[in-house]
Amino acid sequence: LVAQHPTSSVVGKKSTIDEHMPEAHQYQNYKWTPERIMSWGNAIGASTENVVQQLMLKQKHPAQAFNSCLGILNLSRRYGDARLEQACQDALMAEKPYYGFIKNLLEHHREGKLVSDPTTTPNIQHRNVRGPDSYH
Repeated sequence: LVAQHPTSSVVGKKSTIDEHMPEAHQYQNYKWTPERIMSWGNAIGASTENVVQQLMLKQKHPAQAFNSCLGILNLSRRYGDARLEQACQDALMAEKPYYGFIKNLLEHHREGKLVSDPTTTPNIQHRNVRGPDSYH
């Protein structure tokens, strides 16, 4: 037995003690901070920063969102800052600021193709299309 400590009785609360973690894992807690991650997101663009901020705000502790945030930010290495920023803008518009949604947009070259205003559909004029007076 290396270490023993009580299990947390509060649902969702972690009881890990940093000293009990492997050294490589302890370092990760100090390597990234919310400010550093937000700064990286801001360097890419306002929408990317907004996505990262929303992910951190959804968690009880911002560190619980670090993996998702870093995953999104690392997409810029493969797809570039401009495409990631557009995908994040689309994700915010669709109210789906998640890693999977953003990655899917980028993989399938769908960023920038979401319609921002659903009322931009043209009014179709055709003899088979009835107007509002036809319905009661």
